[in-house]
Amino acid sequence: MPQDEGADKRVKVIDLDEFLDEISRKENIDKRKIRGRGIVRKIARLLAYNAVVTRGEIEEVSKGSSVSRQMISFLKNSGLVYETESGYIIATPWLLYLYKYMRDKWIKRIKKLAPFLRDNEIEELKRVAEETLGTPLEKFVDAYMAAIGGLKDIAQTPVRCLPKSCEQSIKECFEQLLNYSSWLLMIIAGLLEYYAKGASFTEVIRWLTEISNRNRRFIEVYEDYDPQAYFDVLVAETSELLKRDALFLYQVYGKHEDNIMEKAIEWSIQKYIKAVGEDRAKRGVDRARYYARLLLDELAESALADAITRILFYI
Repeated sequence: MPQDEGADKRVKVIDLDEFLDEISRKENIDKRKIRGRGIVRKIARLLAYNAVVTRGEIEEVSKGSSVSRQMISFLKNSGLVYETESGYIIATPWLLYLYKYMRDKWIKRIKKLAPFLRDNEIEELKRVAEETLGTPLEKFVDAYMAAIGGLKDIAQTPVRCLPKSCEQSIKECFEQLLNYSSWLLMIIAGLLEYYAKGASFTEVIRWLTEISNRNRRFIEVYEDYDPQAYFDVLVAETSELLKRDALFLYQVYGKHEDNIMEKAIEWSIQKYIKAVGEDRAKRGVDRARYYARLLLDELAESALADAITRILFYI
């Protein structure tokens, strides 16, 4: 039939072996892409959760893949990591956080993370940290790392407020912690409800203030923190800290309509373009942006996870 003959002419005969080889090649390419994405995420997480790593640790994660060397190169040119002569790779946002918020203790902390740092390298790290002050990266640190870091004070509340030893029964002291744990979960749920209903910032602060004042009035009669008042002490102290953190978050977010993380990413891209030159940057700017976003996302999550872990540990 003429129709069938025309149809036969349109059909391309494919060798079965060639077809299977082509599928195999595509699958291998896809697997390499997936493996590459998995490696860079692991490296980003390693930097985010540890602040300071070594080349050896990154090689262990990447299992010798060149993807890791490429990623670190992009992040270095983007100003998001710094590599010392002694072989440490330091996440710049963590360096800035330590330098800005730990004040004179930052050197002690960085040496604990990188024990073989030399004195001249400490001075270089100080220079790197100071160069990021006043940049969008500092705003990122303030918003995503320092504010969440304030939750660590809440984690320490039971340690500060509960007695070292229980004069009553251990059961009674333990019940205070259980009550506090339940209350903290309810207060967080309450905050979520307030925000979900569109409550204003002023309403949230007023609510936290009322909780704090109500419990403070109750414990004024207990000068020596009678065991019956321990729970009220915990509630009052925690409410005060939550109010402080709410004010801090408002100062960071409320005064900036633009996206803090996006501004930090764009800052890193400008650093990258300046470091490699405009011609070379044209070929690599998309990858630089991908690595920058991945690292900053992991940093934001790691700070929150760190604070939550501390709270769970102490409560």
